[in-house]
Order: sequence, then C-alpha cells, then structure tokens
Amino acid sequence: MPIDFGSLVEPDRVHKACYADENVFEQELKSIFYKSWIYVGHESQVPNAGDYWTTWIGKERMIICRAEDGQVHVLYNRCPHRGTLICNNLHGNSGNKKSFQLQRVGIANVEGPFDHVMEVWL
Repeated sequence: MPIDFGSLVEPDRVHKACYADENVFEQELKSIFYKSWIYVGHESQVPNAGDYWTTWIGKERMIICRAEDGQVHVLYNRCPHRGTLICNNLHGNSGNKKSFQLQRVGIANVEGPFDHVMEVWL
C-alpha cells in the first residue's frame, strides 16, 4: 500500500512515522538511496595509506579506505563469502597493509581479487 506522505507532513509539523516507521524507511531506500548517488565521505577522512573509516549507506555497512597507491576505495563492510563484518571499528589504520584480516576466513584485499565483488564506485 502506497504511503500518503502528504498526510504525514504539514506546514508546522512532521508526523513521527516519518522518523520511525519501517515502511517509510523502505520507501526512502527505494526512492532516494537506491536511485541516486549518495555522499559517503570525504578523502580527507582517510589521509594516509591504510587509513579507513566505516559508515552506512541505507542498510549497507561500508568501509572507505586509502590504498598504498593513494587511491581511495569504498568497499562493502562484509565478507563476500560468508557475509561476516570485516571491520568493527569506526575508523583507524590497518597498519598500512594492503588488506583487512577477516576473522576465521582469511583476507579481503583492498586492491586484489575481491575488487570485482566488493568495490563500489564513488
């Protein structure tokens, strides 16, 4: 059933459903997040090789990281094999390594064989 946003937003107030209703959130994901470019962060958040910053885009957890060659990458913050979280920290430095270590699985390269699976273009 379509949501009547006109009844939720009035000139002097906004209904609480706009902030807390799961159906409104799902509609926003479809109408905004999945249809347009979303600002995820700025390159100044990861100034050095190995620096990373985690964030969300809609329901997806993301990692912004800077590789050794200076390129900034945005990756899904989950293992493509098992879906486990790659990085629990908000931000930091991976020790200037080329990869994040996955618990119990192995390695997710910043610039390697996982690029085609994990990288999201800015």
